[in-house]
Amino acid sequence: MWYAAVIALVVISTAAGMARNKKNGDTRSGTDLVGTGIYSYRTLSRTEINLLLSKLEFTEPPEVVMGAMCYAPMSLPASADYICPDCGEKTVYDSSFARFIDWEIAGCRRMADNINLNTEFDVVLDESRFCDFCSQETAETPVLLLKVINEDGNEIVNRITIIDLRMLESFLQGNLYYLTFNDSQCPLQDYGERMRTILGLEKEQ
Repeated sequence: MWYAAVIALVVISTAAGMARNKKNGDTRSGTDLVGTGIYSYRTLSRTEINLLLSKLEFTEPPEVVMGAMCYAPMSLPASADYICPDCGEKTVYDSSFARFIDWEIAGCRRMADNINLNTEFDVVLDESRFCDFCSQETAETPVLLLKVINEDGNEIVNRITIIDLRMLESFLQGNLYYLTFNDSQCPLQDYGERMRTILGLEKEQ
């Protein structure tokens, strides 16, 4: 049973006292535990994540659990001020991006921070394309990027959505599902390849 292999992997990693120093100076021991899903481990290496993604494909997915089906209607904002976390400048958006700026981007930042906490490598959310001052050389539609920085300094950069972040955050916390905007629980099994792509992992043979 693959559970035994995963448990053995966690035990070996914990016994080795794995630790890391991220760029922000954060240091944690491999004995920091979270989650009760397919594993209970806080900081995962690339190899461990890839193994768990492979095992996810053979794990019976949980049933879909529906969340709230209706909410009181809310007026969509007509505009929103985006304050760049890097340069501090303001970019004004119309209604096409106002909802994302006002209601969702803070959650994206939080999820990216949690993903970073659960990995031994660095994961950075890049919002620069939302800032008129930081993205003067590009004329593309604003989009979030996720940078995965390996131990050798190489970067894997992918365009991502808030759904990508929800999937990664939930999986790295040991769950077999992720939560949608209305708290529905959806199985992660079909999204293993997408998570591999974002993290720059090759499928285990």
